[in-house]
Amino acid sequence: RNTSFAVLALMLLVSALLAVSISVPVRRLTAATRLLAGGDRGARAPRGGSAEIDELAESFNTMADRIAHAEAELRAHQTELEQRVAERTRQLHHLAHHDPLTQLPNRRSLAAQLESALSRAASGQRLALLFVDVDNFKSINDTLGHSFGDRVLQHIAERLHAATGPAGRLARLGGDEFTVLLEDVKSSEQVEARAADIVATLQEPLLVDGRVLTTGASVGASLYPDHAGDAEGLLRAADVALFHAKELGRNRFALYSPALYEAAAQRFRLEQSLRRAVENGDLLLMYQPQVVLHSFESTAVEALLRWRRGDGRIVTATEFIHVAEDTGLIHELTDWILHTAVSTAAGWRADGWPQATVAINVSAPQFFESDFVDHVARTLEASGLPASALELEITETVFQTGSATIDSLRQLRALGVTIALDDFGIGYSSLTSLEQLPISRVKLDRLLVAGVDTNPRSAAILRSIVALCHGLGLQVVAEGVERAAQLEFLARCGPIGVQGFLLGKPVEASLAAAEARAAAVRARQALENAAFAPRRDAGESLVLFGSSGRRRAT
Repeated sequence: RNTSFAVLALMLLVSALLAVSISVPVRRLTAATRLLAGGDRGARAPRGGSAEIDELAESFNTMADRIAHAEAELRAHQTELEQRVAERTRQLHHLAHHDPLTQLPNRRSLAAQLESALSRAASGQRLALLFVDVDNFKSINDTLGHSFGDRVLQHIAERLHAATGPAGRLARLGGDEFTVLLEDVKSSEQVEARAADIVATLQEPLLVDGRVLTTGASVGASLYPDHAGDAEGLLRAADVALFHAKELGRNRFALYSPALYEAAAQRFRLEQSLRRAVENGDLLLMYQPQVVLHSFESTAVEALLRWRRGDGRIVTATEFIHVAEDTGLIHELTDWILHTAVSTAAGWRADGWPQATVAINVSAPQFFESDFVDHVARTLEASGLPASALELEITETVFQTGSATIDSLRQLRALGVTIALDDFGIGYSSLTSLEQLPISRVKLDRLLVAGVDTNPRSAAILRSIVALCHGLGLQVVAEGVERAAQLEFLARCGPIGVQGFLLGKPVEASLAAAEARAAAVRARQALENAAFAPRRDAGESLVLFGSSGRRRAT
C-alpha cells in the first residue's frame, strides 16, 4: 500500500515537472510573440525546454530576425523613395519656373518676381521692365537649323547675364524674347543707359560652334509707376515700346510713352480690319502698264495691291503692307496675289493679248517658306500661264533671309520666271545685289528718277547706272515717270522701259489691255512732241525707234 502511494506521488511529481518544462517555455514563447506583434522588433523567445519547444523558439527567433531585416530594408527603400520624390518635386518646380534651354526664369517666374517687386516698390521706389527681342533670329533658325539656333540663344542668355549684372533679374519668355527686371531705379536715363548697354553687347560678334555671327536686339522699356501701376500694364507698355524700337530700324531701344500706345492701338485696329478685308474679299489688284521706249511696246504690267475700305476709298498697299508683314498676313496676301495675277494674265492671253506678262511684288518673309518655289510652279501649271510671262519683283532685303533665298531665286529662274530687283538705287548694297542676285531686270526707284530733268547730278547718276546695268546684260525699267522731260531724258539712255502716271495709271483687270495700248501711244506722242520742240541741251539728240523705222531729231 505504501508502495502504491509512493508510485503515485512520483508520477504526480514527474507530471508536474513535465508540465513546468513545457508550459514555461510555451508561456515565454507566447510572451515574445505578443511583444513582436505589438511592434517590439527586438523581442526574442528564450531558448530551452524540450527539443521541440527549443526548435520552435529558434524558428520564432529566425522569423523575428527576418521581419526586422525586411522592415529595415523597407524603411531604407522608403527613405530613398522619399528622397527621389523630393528631388523630382524640386526638378518639376524648377521646370515649372525656369526655361529648360537657358535655365533662366520663365514667364510664370517673371510674373511672380514682378508682383513681389511691385509690392516692394509700393513704398515709393521705381522699377523698370525691359523687353529684349533678338532681331532676325528666324533667319538663323531657317538657314542654320533649330539646334544651332538653340545654342545661339544660350550664348545670348550668357551675354545678357553679363550686360544686366547682379542688379537685373533676367527671364526668358520664349522664342527669342527675354526680359530684364530692374528695381530701385533712380531715373529714366538710368534705364535708357542700361538698354543701350544691352543693345551694344548683343551687337558684338558671337562665336558659336566655330562660326562667327553678328546678332542684334531691340529693347523696349516701361517704368513703374510712371507708365503703369500693375504687372499686366508694365508688360503691355514694354511690349509697345519694343515694337516701336523695331520700327525705328532694329538694334535700337525705346522707352514707353502714351503716344506709342495710341499708335499700337491704331495698328491693332488696322490689323483687324485687314484680316476682315482678306476674309470678305475687299482686296483687289490693279495693273499699271510698262512701255519699252525703243519699240513702243507695252506688254508688261505690274500688279498693284489695293484695299477697298468700307467708306469707298481705295487705299494703296503702302498704307497697310507693313502691318501684313509684321503680323504674318503677308504670306496669305502673297498667295492670293500670285493666284489672282497669274489667272488674270492667262485670261488676257486667251482673250487676244498673247504677249501679256505680269509682275508681282514678293516680300522677303515669303522666302522663309520652304515650298514657295513649288507653290509658284503649281500655280503656273494650274493656270496654263508660261513661266516667262511671270515676273517676281524683290528688294535688297532678301539678303537678310540668307543663302536659302538666293537658291530659291535660282530655282525660279530655272523654271523660266523673270526676277526683277525693285527699288534699285536707294539701298546701300545695290551694287552687291547686281553681282549676287540671279536677276534679269532692274527697276529704278522713283526717287532716282525724280530729279533727272532738273538736277544734272541726278541725271549723270542715273545715266551711269543704266549703262552699268546694260553692261551686265540687265534690262532696265524706270519707275515714277510723271513728266515729259523725264521721259525725254530716259529715251536718250538707251533701251529702257518706263512706268508712271505720265503714260498709264493703275486700272482694273478688264481695262488693262486697253490701258497698255494707250500708254504706248502716249509714250510715242510725248517723244515725238519732244523731238520737234526747241532743245535745251545743245549737242544732245533724241532718237526714236518704232515700227515706222528710225528717225533722229536734233
